[in-house]
Amino acid sequence: MNAWLAVFKKDFRMTAPWLLTGLLIILSIDLIALVMVADLEIKLILSASSILFHILYFPFFLASSLDQEKKQMHLWLHSPRPAWQLLLSKVLNALIAKILSLGFSLVVPSFLIWKHSTAMQKPTQVEMESLMDTAISIFIASLNLGFIFLMLWTIQQSLKRWIGKWSGVIYVVAILFYNPLMELKTQISPDETYVEFNFLEPGPWSDGVLSAVLIWIFFLLSAWLLDKKTEV
Repeated sequence: MNAWLAVFKKDFRMTAPWLLTGLLIILSIDLIALVMVADLEIKLILSASSILFHILYFPFFLASSLDQEKKQMHLWLHSPRPAWQLLLSKVLNALIAKILSLGFSLVVPSFLIWKHSTAMQKPTQVEMESLMDTAISIFIASLNLGFIFLMLWTIQQSLKRWIGKWSGVIYVVAILFYNPLMELKTQISPDETYVEFNFLEPGPWSDGVLSAVLIWIFFLLSAWLLDKKTEV
């Protein structure tokens, strides 16, 4: 257990600058919205804009962490820890970073909705529910994308022995078959007093239980492929 914690701490130290950079970007957007924008609706939309980008946060954070290991792949793969523990450390670090970043993104929009509840009147509850529903949907979609990427990354590393740089074509194929951004929809109320976001996951990802099973399968498959690569 202590050995795995050492790996986890090493991954955290490696990715901490990216987490802090992301938080600073969100803080900058929030400050611009609060200080430089007078209109309440524009202020709310601008402060909430960073939430939408979190659909790519988990996969990109995971990709950046794995890319660091790719530069010294022979050392990482010959670690005494099994592949599932190496990947679990990467996944948990990315997950913690995503929770912190997404939670930070929700602070100002939630504050604006609560503070101006009198001015917004009836749409207040709808706005808050829409904000939370969107954040949860984006969080789950980001997880799905992250584990899909993890599986594709391990497949790519395995294929490099045979097709070299052409192994990257697997990402192009995956994007053609699965593009969750196509499912992001917005709906303006009839009286145009608020905007509601709807994010629907296509196919099997719309089922929470099946989605969790697929995530587990993708993780186990990734660990198995990485172990095979280690043996090679």
